[in-house]
Amino acid sequence: MGTLVGAMMGALVGAGAGGLAGSKIGERLDDRVFDNHECHDCGHVFSIEHYSE
Repeated sequence: MGTLVGAMMGALVGAGAGGLAGSKIGERLDDRVFDNHECHDCGHVFSIEHYSE
């Protein structure tokens, strides 16, 4: 019985950590990779390149 509860707790903690990590990675991709800017005049979508110094 204790093993089952431990496994369930481990699964919940792992799922929470994985969800948080995935959310942060997705946020970075949205900010830096995908076309997330749109011209209000013509509707063209584009991304801005980020340069690290």
